[in-house]
Amino acid sequence: MATLLVNGRIHGGSATAMAVAGGLVAWLGGDDEGRARFPDAAVVDVAGGFVAPAFVDAHVHVTSSGLLLAGLDLTGCRSLAECLAALRGFVTSRTTTGVVWGHGWDETAWPEGRPPTRAEVDAAAGDVPVYLSRVDVHSAVVSTALVALAPDARGDVGWSADGPISQHAHHHVRGAARAALTPVDRRAAQSAFLAHAASLGVAAVHECAGPDVSGTDDLTELLALAAAGGTPDVVGYWGERTDPAVAARLGAR
Repeated sequence: MATLLVNGRIHGGSATAMAVAGGLVAWLGGDDEGRARFPDAAVVDVAGGFVAPAFVDAHVHVTSSGLLLAGLDLTGCRSLAECLAALRGFVTSRTTTGVVWGHGWDETAWPEGRPPTRAEVDAAAGDVPVYLSRVDVHSAVVSTALVALAPDARGDVGWSADGPISQHAHHHVRGAARAALTPVDRRAAQSAFLAHAASLGVAAVHECAGPDVSGTDDLTELLALAAAGGTPDVVGYWGERTDPAVAARLGAR
């Protein structure tokens, strides 16, 4: 049976109605003509809404984005003091254990003009492993407890004894934070992100995975979750200078 959308604004023209049959757009036109052409259709009144093709997000990191949905969002912090207060409140109020994942701080507009130090993060979070990525996701401030889980970070390129960690050292601490996640944690984060993307009209995402971004387990579990059905579809890519057979084995491109 066809579905007839009426009372809308259809992308690409002046139509207010659209009929869908067999998964395809079957017709565009006016409301009255649509009701006459498809008298047995299931009618959906979109109440003036805009009807457009679904979106495709061509570069995502699903698990990391899902962790932000349930983690500490620092994108709205307007100062260093506000960032540290948000961390302190999150650690105090959370009901789970394990690594605290946060994202989005940007010191360039803060009155203090600098990011948090490790000592400040420790003072706010205690002995909890904390990973707080900058807005560009290429550096992070972390707690001493997390550094203890990533001993190889010390002295590597991008290491800082008290400030943000970047480059290879960042890969080590991010990997340690990721390793602390259980398969249940990953599944929850992935499901949360995919549901959020679908709610925004995203029908497909391109997961840009790699050894320093998410890991093989993360990618294979994500692709299995997507294959089980639902929306959006997931196209996986594996970014590493290696034998293409590695990517193929993971089900990626």
